[in-house]
Amino acid sequence: MRYLVGCRLQQGARELRRTDDPLSAIGIRAGYATAAAFSKAFKQCMGLSPRDYRLAKQRAIINEGK
Repeated sequence: MRYLVGCRLQQGARELRRTDDPLSAIGIRAGYATAAAFSKAFKQCMGLSPRDYRLAKQRAIINEGK
């Protein structure tokens, strides 16, 4: 079960990095019924909310280019 949850969250993380899609759409594609369920699971696993994760990755990309 942990493996499946990890795969779903990794898929969500990948989409957060690569797209500007809404959190609700990413959560549904990752297999969660609601954005809230996805957000809760994501934060428990990654230590950041999906929004904060996306912002951190965007900042890292910008800083890489400097």
